[in-house]
Amino acid sequence: MNKGKEGMPSNHGTVAGNGAGEGELFLRNHITYIVERAWTVILIFVFAIIGNEELLNVVISFLKREKLDENMQIHLLWFLGVLALLLVLLGWLLNRWYRTTLTVKDGTITYRQKTLTRKSNTLSVKQVSNVNVEQNIFEMIFGTCKMRLDTDSLSTADKTDVEMVLKKKRAEEVKKSILAMKEGVDVQEVEGDMDVEEYDILYTAGETMVNGLLSITVSQLVAAVAFLVSFALTLSVTLHDVSKGDYDNVIAGLGLLVMEFFTAFSFAWAIIKKILQDFRFRARRKDDQIYVSCGLWKKKSYMVPVDKINGVKIEYPVLARIFGRGYLRVLNVGGEGEEADGMKLLLLGTYDDLKRRMEILLPEFQMPDLKKRTRVPRQWMYIRMLASVVMGVVSGAAVYLGLLTGFGSEREFHQATGWNCPAICLGIGIAMMLLWLLRSYLMYKTCGIGYLPRELLLVQGRFRKEVSLIPYGRIQYICYERGPMEQLFGLQHGHVSMLASMASRCRQMGSFRVEDFHVLEEKLRETY
Repeated sequence: MNKGKEGMPSNHGTVAGNGAGEGELFLRNHITYIVERAWTVILIFVFAIIGNEELLNVVISFLKREKLDENMQIHLLWFLGVLALLLVLLGWLLNRWYRTTLTVKDGTITYRQKTLTRKSNTLSVKQVSNVNVEQNIFEMIFGTCKMRLDTDSLSTADKTDVEMVLKKKRAEEVKKSILAMKEGVDVQEVEGDMDVEEYDILYTAGETMVNGLLSITVSQLVAAVAFLVSFALTLSVTLHDVSKGDYDNVIAGLGLLVMEFFTAFSFAWAIIKKILQDFRFRARRKDDQIYVSCGLWKKKSYMVPVDKINGVKIEYPVLARIFGRGYLRVLNVGGEGEEADGMKLLLLGTYDDLKRRMEILLPEFQMPDLKKRTRVPRQWMYIRMLASVVMGVVSGAAVYLGLLTGFGSEREFHQATGWNCPAICLGIGIAMMLLWLLRSYLMYKTCGIGYLPRELLLVQGRFRKEVSLIPYGRIQYICYERGPMEQLFGLQHGHVSMLASMASRCRQMGSFRVEDFHVLEEKLRETY
């Protein structure tokens, strides 16, 4: 590879007519960008022609220059109209492909789009917080990948600043060049480091499968239980109908079993997808950078600068919490939405596993002793108990008014359903009150705050648990609020704000004594 000034690779001959000079990278999206954006529309168009025999005959007759009757001419007009729309779409994507460019030069990255609306973003390489490289099955076939850049900026915290589709080798070159600029070293030094296949942490296939199984959500667990119960009941009824020779009901039962099978498949696919996403998960620490790679059907590799990490979060999903296992994520700009797992550094592990691996990968943070946290005061439960009674009364009254509006009177409701209206409303009110109490009790047993020497410890959750560690120097501001009942018991609630994506920006602290919040103020004064 030819070298430009300051150790940067030059781009001569890589992109025809790009005008790149020495020490400059000038790039466009790979041409497969057009297919990636339009493949759904193209497939629909193709299958619509193949699936419509009459339209297919019209197209064949037109191509053979045979005479078309009036009905065939109408079909041909419809076909040409849809084809014109498809060509317009492809033309628009082609124009966007040609007029979207990325320039890396002199410590800056310039991303330009000169389409109907012109857009130009210039950002400093020093502000890059994440460099992610992702490759799906389509991109594997063509040897391309998506390269995403996120900056340490609150204004763009909820979206990716730069996304380009490049040849994989080219994306790696750009990634290395950006790292070289950030670290102020020659690009050859970065290349030598990144080509090493040795990782500090490597998860086995068995650990990845356990991670996928224990990462399922409450809704997925409830759906699984409901499916098993429903499938068992349907199968029992269907077998009973077979023994009676009632084949009409047997056919209906089989149809229901098929629907339940597809429901089961969707549930199983959620687990399989999680396993495939984290397949061969591996991570390594090099100087002030953390490199992570994972995935089978959709490969990911990303780099996280340690100085851009504004906090860490240890998450315990419901099932994993039962087995005392959690996984580690960083809190910084990027990695939300579709990339929610993009900033994951460690898969599910026990307390000792996470502690040992954090010392290797991220020694700047240490696993906290949760026994040192300050629990939510008991007075908070008194407030929640009173709120649960109000919730039960309001729920019961709302159901009662709704039934009276729908049926006219209690007597008409009883005649129509055979049920007692007040008893139903009372039962619903009690159920809502107990549900509210259960949620409150779980929060009471889980939540807490702790003031460690360097970090603020926040523990949140009900069924699942989140343990956040935020360095005092990364806290942007704190906000307190006090309701009437909290003032009565000497409590207040609040949150801390940090530079991160929308989902992680505000970390709730819960409701504690006023003196507990004064401790945080003192910690911030000492830090700043």
